[in-house]
Amino acid sequence: MLKKFHQFISEQASTQTLSPAQESFLNKYTEGSWSINPQTGLVDVNGDFSCWGDGITDFRGIRFGRVSGNFDCSHNDFTSLEGAPEFVGKDFFCGKNKPLTSLKYSPKFIGKDFNCYDSKLASLEGAPENVGGDFNCSWNKLVSLEGAPKIKKQKKFLFNNNLFPDDVLKASLKSPKEYSKALLKALKENRINITMLTPLIPYIDLEWIDV
Repeated sequence: MLKKFHQFISEQASTQTLSPAQESFLNKYTEGSWSINPQTGLVDVNGDFSCWGDGITDFRGIRFGRVSGNFDCSHNDFTSLEGAPEFVGKDFFCGKNKPLTSLKYSPKFIGKDFNCYDSKLASLEGAPENVGGDFNCSWNKLVSLEGAPKIKKQKKFLFNNNLFPDDVLKASLKSPKEYSKALLKALKENRINITMLTPLIPYIDLEWIDV
């Protein structure tokens, strides 16, 4: 009798195993506990995962599923987020990965903040669909906000990049009020292309855009 497709997939996933090196990697950087989800074959973490600043370039072939707490792979040398979790209950950090040029493989859902600052991102394609807290993509190489995620209106969308004139960026360092005045002035003088802000307009108020 033929097995149902979903049953076959589930059984295949449950037979996946990790090498001793992969288990050692997880044990070293997991703050809490980890396990292989028999339904997905992915590694779930009950707690936090942090490999911050350890010169790491990838996740050693490990594919994460759900992480209940924070996930931090920042200050490393990742060239890709392949293997990153699909769901992060709290904050996700992948900033300060200088070789990182794409947000492909980012988590689909972030419970709190998403930080991808100070890398070499040229676009936000692949960014999470929903971010519960702030979204920080400052100090990258962005030329557009296309692909920006949905975030709550009371949260901040930080994007100090190549999008604005110098006077606007300098004002942003002074205060939110000075930043807002400089931003509106530049918009009125047609020194900023309003289409660059279009992805944000439906769900974020201008006064909350900060750097």
